[in-house]
Amino acid sequence: MRFIIALLICACLVLAQAPIGLGSGTLSPGLLDLFDWYGATASGCTAGTRGMCVGHAPLGDTIYFSGWFANASLLPVTTGLPVVGTLNDFTSKTCSGNLMVTQLAAFSWTSRNASSIYEINCMSGYGSAPAATDAPTGWKGHCTSGDDGTQGCSWKSRAPFVRGGLLYLPVERQIPTGTTSIHDATLIVSADGGQTWKNPYTVAHGGTASATGDAPLCGAASNASGNPCTGASYPGSIMWQAMPFAASQWEPVQYGQDGAMPTGINDGCDPTTYTCFMAGEQEATIARVLNTDLPSLDVTKWQYYTCPAITDTYRCPGSASSSWTSTFANRTQVARMLIPTTSKYLPWNAVFGIAYIKEFKSYLMTGYQNRGPGTTAAAFAWAPAIQGPWITTLSVPTDDAALPTTRLWPGFMSPSLALGYTVVSTNPPHVKLTTVQDSPYYSSQTTPFFGQWDLVLGRTPMWQGGDNPHYSSVFGYATNAGYVLSESHAPGTIPRKNLLWAFDFYDHGGDTTAAGMIGFHDIANGTAFLMPCSGLTCNEFNAGQGNVLGSYGAQIVDGGYGRQMLTTQHETPATMASGLTLLNAPAAVQGNGTFTVGGVFRFDGTTYNNAPLWMFGDASGSNTEVALSYSNYTGGPLELGWGVNANRWRYTSGFTMVAGNWYFIACTVQANGATPIGHMWMGVGGALVDQIAGVPRTSTGGTPTQTPNVSASPLILGMEPGQTHSVNASYASLFLYGRALGQAEAGLMYRTVKTKMAARGVAVQ
Repeated sequence: MRFIIALLICACLVLAQAPIGLGSGTLSPGLLDLFDWYGATASGCTAGTRGMCVGHAPLGDTIYFSGWFANASLLPVTTGLPVVGTLNDFTSKTCSGNLMVTQLAAFSWTSRNASSIYEINCMSGYGSAPAATDAPTGWKGHCTSGDDGTQGCSWKSRAPFVRGGLLYLPVERQIPTGTTSIHDATLIVSADGGQTWKNPYTVAHGGTASATGDAPLCGAASNASGNPCTGASYPGSIMWQAMPFAASQWEPVQYGQDGAMPTGINDGCDPTTYTCFMAGEQEATIARVLNTDLPSLDVTKWQYYTCPAITDTYRCPGSASSSWTSTFANRTQVARMLIPTTSKYLPWNAVFGIAYIKEFKSYLMTGYQNRGPGTTAAAFAWAPAIQGPWITTLSVPTDDAALPTTRLWPGFMSPSLALGYTVVSTNPPHVKLTTVQDSPYYSSQTTPFFGQWDLVLGRTPMWQGGDNPHYSSVFGYATNAGYVLSESHAPGTIPRKNLLWAFDFYDHGGDTTAAGMIGFHDIANGTAFLMPCSGLTCNEFNAGQGNVLGSYGAQIVDGGYGRQMLTTQHETPATMASGLTLLNAPAAVQGNGTFTVGGVFRFDGTTYNNAPLWMFGDASGSNTEVALSYSNYTGGPLELGWGVNANRWRYTSGFTMVAGNWYFIACTVQANGATPIGHMWMGVGGALVDQIAGVPRTSTGGTPTQTPNVSASPLILGMEPGQTHSVNASYASLFLYGRALGQAEAGLMYRTVKTKMAARGVAVQ
């Protein structure tokens, strides 16, 4: 499924939930700064017996610094940062093993070389050697009770978190190398800052906390298939037995510092009442538990978000009790993830971290995407609620040679609200956020790698082409020109007021080999889809029949097949098989309407007379269609007419397009009884010119009705209905408004598209 949300934003007014975008950055898109722990030279850091300054220790992966105490009174450095982290397969200053808990005692972007990490607990009960499978003794390598222990699962941890002064750590069984598997997962809790721990069985039976981590005991007789866990404490110590391979473990949603949570969150995850989680790495389901029930580690108290009616745009309200179930099997996936057994290149391979960004009143998710064989991308997505819809805002390929030493490898990259969180502005929201990830450049056992990201308001999310198997060749590219749709009229934006549809012709990310690519999404409101068609038969792009997918967008070639593009309600193959549903243009262009159609077009060569670049309506009556067309084989002169081939009323310009040139053209129509007022704003040589200024609206002859009465029809590009010839033209952007834009707004659009198209390799006149 694909997820769409209308971006109704204003740069000077913060709405209830604001889109989170990534700024231009200084090192790469959105990225302001990097700090490599391994490669740094310590300065101003003095570490004690179990402390480590920047450099080659600690080594490990799955690095999170997400546990945020109200103060550091329970931690080794009581005057340091109250931040707790974890890492797996580690080698530290005094120990090594499968997982450990640390304190990030010092860190700042201004004094980064004085940073320090201290050991809290080496968690020896989970194995003192990395990838140890029979730890504690009796697991025999099992991932879960009775499975084939020859897979050799060991213990791993995920993001620690703090609630009510207690420290929690998700732990699970995991294959040391390769893909995830069916496995056991649970939480453990510490009341003394991580020095001692209890698993759920110990909590339930009032047992003593363990300094070695209180690892659950399986007690299997051997690692052979079918040997169950026989330990008496086993049933009560594992909260989720045989967890699905895609679910991995619950990642806590970060809301803020313990004791200082934001309020006013109404999606069912108000952090003053609930602790919420998202299942990662590859599932994206949601769980919650009352803060008052969390310390019991009683899994029967947990609830899971459920929404059988979920669609691209609809989410069952998280505020409704009916949207939550205590039945684990009834949970609902809220984002499209890679499912290795069924799909190859769906957009999200893994979710690594999720945080609520209070200045935006929205959520930010980090993870990585598959961009093709052997290629991945660090990815960010935002959502107005924990349930979504989740919209990709940035997808940066990790093998991009233009990036600084390709250091955006996304290994377990996760937001850390406790580190270097700088509020630049609250209105509009603008935040500098720190992420932490594994560094892959020195050893298979990695060191922390910090990134500082620029979160800004108002960037339209870049459409993600790999949202269903129909886009399998697109590899989840972050697409479109990054248009900013805003009512601010700030330089570099596209006017947002009454913007009904917007097509950027770039859902394929510039990949002209995108087999199965079938059209383009409306990026303004998500209410339409534009498909290549011949008559009413709509299918994939077919260059041999005149619908060409170009690196810049789309091309229609007059080859006698009557090729065109039409707006439809759906794009999925299932919908096509059951009968494609065309979508009529909005009411603003029907009848005697007031509207604007603007876009970026290229005339590609001689073709049929009066072939329309775009049109609405049909030729069944007098003045029942409106079109921008060129009236001869050579591309001109352009006319804005109420009809194409029939006798019609029209505004005829004196401008003929030059083959091979790209133009910005915005036609505006203001209803005015029988004499609508029209403008044809064009960019020529960097200047905006009204090509029909002073030109009267005249009749071509006969007795056509003068008052427009445009009939309901889809938006049509390239061919008048009933004809066999099309335009020879290319399309890069198209915008439809329910009002007549003025000269200033048309000029703003012109300047914006010139800049945005240049980044795509399109030189607009």
